Amino acid sequence: MKKDILKPGLNVYKHFFQMAYITTDLDQSIKIFKEFYGIEKFLVVPEPIKKEVIKGSMLVTYEVKLAFANIGEIQLELIQPLQDGTGCYSSLLPSSGFSQMFHHFGCKFNDRKEWDDFRNCLDTDKHHIAFESHDSVSPFLYLDETKNLGHYVEYMWLDPEKSASLWDAIPQN
Repeated sequence: MKKDILKPGLNVYKHFFQMAYITTDLDQSIKIFKEFYGIEKFLVVPEPIKKEVIKGSMLVTYEVKLAFANIGEIQLELIQPLQDGTGCYSSLLPSSGFSQMFHHFGCKFNDRKEWDDFRNCLDTDKHHIAFESHDSVSPFLYLDETKNLGHYVEYMWLDPEKSASLWDAIPQN
């Protein structure tokens, strides 16, 4: 049996840095956050991101439009799914009309060894992996914590040298 890395007292939540919303219309979501919540500056990724990830034992593809904003120490991520082989985005949104909803919070490890230890010790019997990427620059996984928390939790490690250009470009509000 694996050590339960998310057991109380291990303080994995100290890595919390991001709140993420999914939406049917990225532009409309940005407009809402500007108008109602005063978040004026976003980095909108100019091209959709298409990625192959592992869901169970299958390789699936998803494609999303993304926007990011920093608010103090917290990052806001807005996600519009275009293609969803994971089933974790589009299945939660209506098939027509505008909608946005909270989807996950993100936790980021600053050290690759810490990420590797987390991944190797994760008790996947207690914490189901919805999907994951083994990308060498930015490995990540989504835990399906919807039963216990009502949302997903994303854990990631970002290579500080190779991911700096994107993260440094996200505006501060």
